[in-house]
Amino acid sequence: MLKQTSLSIYLQRKVGIHLHQHIYTYIHTFTKNLSATVGNATHIKKYTYTYTLGTCYNI
Repeated sequence: MLKQTSLSIYLQRKVGIHLHQHIYTYIHTFTKNLSATVGNATHIKKYTYTYTLGTCYNI
């Protein structure tokens, strides 16, 4: 009975740690993708602004 309990606690911890790492990885990936998307949007906006500014100066 004691062994079974400690085994279940061990498994719960193992699964809990695995789940925690999985969630952390998911959040980390999501944040990285989000910041990359925001970075691209900022880059595109900056490029468009510079291009528009250049076009205005050319006219």
